[in-house]
Amino acid sequence: MGTYLVTGIVKDIAIPKKHMRPTTLSIDNITASLQKELNLVHYTFEEDEDGYYWEIKPEALEGNLVEFLNAQFRMYQPYKPLDEYMEQVLAELGKAKTGQEIIDVACEQELMNFKYFDYFIEYLSVKLNEHFDGDVRVHYGLMAYFMDGKIIMECYKSILRYFEHLLRLQRDKFPIVDCVKVMISS
Repeated sequence: MGTYLVTGIVKDIAIPKKHMRPTTLSIDNITASLQKELNLVHYTFEEDEDGYYWEIKPEALEGNLVEFLNAQFRMYQPYKPLDEYMEQVLAELGKAKTGQEIIDVACEQELMNFKYFDYFIEYLSVKLNEHFDGDVRVHYGLMAYFMDGKIIMECYKSILRYFEHLLRLQRDKFPIVDCVKVMISS
């Protein structure tokens, strides 16, 4: 399949206990570190003997998700009309009446710009005490709306331009962002 740069909405999070040293890491410290990455208000929490789990609340997806994705797609391709795959996502999600239906679209349909991937692993730095941090293995499942750059560099033009547009959203506070370019060095 290759390696891609993926942007998406976190659907679920799992932290397996087997990768942790239980005497040094507390769920409170883990949650505090995870809260710095994502707003956990939008997730339900469960624990069992194997791990800690957060799942997005379906209602977090209700409201203006279609408008959000439309804005993201337009920042990604600012100088041309949206492609058919992006239009298809907006049309399908526009039909969804509930957050659960949106999740079902990601998990059950094969849309190019909105599909579920559950194999992302990242290490989260967690405060152990006032002097030391530890790393916790976190498994993320994303409802991806961009997959770009399959290990080869010719696909990066759009995603780099997207990053520039995201930075420029801060222009009111930092006018210098209008002078920023994101590039790949040789």
